[in-house]
Amino acid sequence: MGLSVRVPGKVLLCGEYAVLRGGTAVLAPVSRALTVAEARTGTEAQALSPVVREALAEPLPFSEPSPPLRVTVDRGAFFHAAGGGPPVKLGLGSSAAEAVGVIALRFQRAGRHRRSSRREVFRHALAAHRRAQGGRGSGADVAACAFGTWIRYRPRDPEPEVVPIPAASRPPLPLSLLWTGRPADTRQAIDRFETWERSGGRAVREKVERLVRLADRTAGLWSRRDVRPEDLTAALRDYAAAVDEIAREAGFPYLTPEIRRLDEEARAAGGLAKPTGAGGGDLALLVRPAPR
Repeated sequence: MGLSVRVPGKVLLCGEYAVLRGGTAVLAPVSRALTVAEARTGTEAQALSPVVREALAEPLPFSEPSPPLRVTVDRGAFFHAAGGGPPVKLGLGSSAAEAVGVIALRFQRAGRHRRSSRREVFRHALAAHRRAQGGRGSGADVAACAFGTWIRYRPRDPEPEVVPIPAASRPPLPLSLLWTGRPADTRQAIDRFETWERSGGRAVREKVERLVRLADRTAGLWSRRDVRPEDLTAALRDYAAAVDEIAREAGFPYLTPEIRRLDEEARAAGGLAKPTGAGGGDLALLVRPAPR
C-alpha cells in the first residue's frame, strides 16, 4: 500500500476581505479531511486539477525517489450531496488542501517528517497554489491546511506571518458550524470587492482601512483566554456589519437570509451568527449552542 496524507479542511472565523489588504485573519481546522495518496502502479491516471499539477511541479530543496510521483485525490469529505443532486462544496478550502496534501506527500516520500516541516510545506504549497490561482488570494487557506491548528494569519513580505493559537489561549466560547444549504461563489465575491475598491475614492479607502483595523482587533481577542465572551461577540458583530456594508455597496451577497435568521436566534441569547469566509453561502459560525 502506498503513502498517503490527510489534510484537514478549514474555516475562516474572522478577517475575510481584510486579509486581502494586510489585515489579520483567524482560521481553524475542521474534522473533515482531504486525502492525497500515491497512485498504485497500473491504475488509470486521475484527472488532475491545476493546483495538483502545480504542486507536483513545485521545485523542492531535496532529491526525490524514482519513479516520479503519481497521485490520487479524495475530496469527498469537502462536499455534500443530498436528494440525489450533484455534490456541492462546503467551503472548506479544497484547493488549498490539495496543494498542501501533494507537497506534504512529496516531503513524506523523501523521508521528511511532515510535522517538523510545516513551515516548509506551507511555503512550497503556497507558491504552487498561487501559480495555479494566477497570483490571487491571501494564502490564509493554505496556511490553515498546512498547520492543521488554529492560527492567526497576516500577509507580509517576504513571508506571511503565521502564529498558532494553542488551546490554552483560546476563549472558551460555545462555537458551532452550520451548513447554510447553498455554496458560496467566492471568486465572484472577491472580484466584485476588488472592482468596488478600484472604482472608489477616499470614502472607499477609509472603509477598507477601517475593516483592516477591525480585523486586527478581533483577531487579537481570539488569542486571549481571559477575554469576556460579550467583548469578542461584539467585535465579531462589528466586523460582520462592516463587511456587510461593503458587500451591499459592491453588489455581492454576504449575509444570506439563512444566516440572518440564525443571527436573530443567537442574538436573543447574547451570541451571533456570521459567515466563515467570503459569505453568500457555505458555512456559518454560530457563537452559542446550536439551535433547535
